[in-house]
Amino acid sequence: DFIMRVRDIAPVLDRMPLPKTYFRNGQAHYLDPIRERLITVTPEESVRQQVIQFLLRDRNIPAHSICVEKPLSEYGLKSRLRADIAIECYNESDTLAVLCIIECKAPHIPIDDRAYEQATHYADLLDARYVMITNGIACESYCWDEEKERYQELSRLPTYRGMLSAHDQKIPPPPPWKRPSWKRPGNFIEECIEDGTFAEGTDRSKLIPLANLYSALMDDSHSLRPRKYGLFTLLEDYGCRYLRYGNASGRGYCNLYRSFLIETDGGTEFASIGINAYGDNRTILCIAIDGENSIHHALQLAADTYMDRDGTTCTFTHNGSITVGQLGARKRSELRPYVQGLYPRIVRKDDYLLGILHHDRPWYIDDPEIKTFLMNLISYALIRDRFRADVQAQDTYLRKK
Repeated sequence: DFIMRVRDIAPVLDRMPLPKTYFRNGQAHYLDPIRERLITVTPEESVRQQVIQFLLRDRNIPAHSICVEKPLSEYGLKSRLRADIAIECYNESDTLAVLCIIECKAPHIPIDDRAYEQATHYADLLDARYVMITNGIACESYCWDEEKERYQELSRLPTYRGMLSAHDQKIPPPPPWKRPSWKRPGNFIEECIEDGTFAEGTDRSKLIPLANLYSALMDDSHSLRPRKYGLFTLLEDYGCRYLRYGNASGRGYCNLYRSFLIETDGGTEFASIGINAYGDNRTILCIAIDGENSIHHALQLAADTYMDRDGTTCTFTHNGSITVGQLGARKRSELRPYVQGLYPRIVRKDDYLLGILHHDRPWYIDDPEIKTFLMNLISYALIRDRFRADVQAQDTYLRKK
């Protein structure tokens, strides 16, 4: 039978700093350093964030080896369960493996048999050797004993090096970004077509400046300074994140995006910009918003349609077409008063001018032309989301009448 011998971890976790908090609709959120998302502050989340810092600072676990709330299905299991915290490595077969499962509870939840069984069940499913269970006050750590075929209690969770067996390997950090030639990015374009960033059917004359733009987004050696830009205030240029987004049609995208932590309408959001292939024939510039209730593409700008190249001059426009979730497409004329009233600088007679870039040099994110272009893209995306919210609110109101 499982006999509780609870160990006090509160003095250790209390030394661990909590992430900075930001507010959405008056509610506090942590900026999670692993998920790189704003997460609502709860007692359980506070414990989880302190445990993350304990792993990083005290147990020397590399950040890229830690996963938080990762679906077990991503490990090849037919399950809807999520691992609270998983520590990964490569095993002797050079395949991704889970080294440790950590279950975090709110301080008022006891570390009892149920918590133990939940954590060890996850560990059994993932073949993880180590288990840790904590509510921020009490803590239990275990290691699977092959000979005795049961979990043996540990006085403390080992360091990352201590957990690795002789056959395990550390997960290497992502390689640094290597910028291609802005004039002749031929091999880079082919790589982007292969990985789904560019569409094979997009004209090469457009893919060359798009490769320059993508390089500017991926190059962390340059960044935007925090200040007011258009309809938002930039709090932090967060750099590149590997993200998964969807759009109104249900299509999903998973790729690298350049992310910006912004403040708008008194709340904090992530705005991210990336490039994706839309099927085989279109390459789209994607502006994504991590909102309170949804994570989505607020704007998908098809370069094949809305980018015009004349020599070195690249002009980006949009006609105002917009879809509002399950309510479907709306008239462009409905959106126009929003843009005219909130951000008239991009309004033209029949469309919106989002940016003019000159492809005569390598672009960087702090280049004045690029800054203006990104400011316009994010501001326009925020307006589109405000319009969507108003349309959905009106539809909800009419349904209730």
